[in-house]
Amino acid sequence: MPNIDRLSEMNPWWKTGGVRKELVPSFKRSMFSEIQKYMKMRQIIAIVGLRRTGKTTIMLQTIDTLLKKQYSGI
Repeated sequence: MPNIDRLSEMNPWWKTGGVRKELVPSFKRSMFSEIQKYMKMRQIIAIVGLRRTGKTTIMLQTIDTLLKKQYSGI
């Protein structure tokens, strides 16, 4: 399987245009707004922490927000 196919499989929002609703709860942690401050600066942001503390959820919420805004700065 070519690499782009594998990446598309792991990132289904590339085709659907959004993250599945069950993966994006409406509640947003304070870290979400901190990340949003840096989005237009094109910075690399590392999210680190203990297991099961919401790192993936914050990433999926960020992806969903960018897709909804049709962010074209990437």
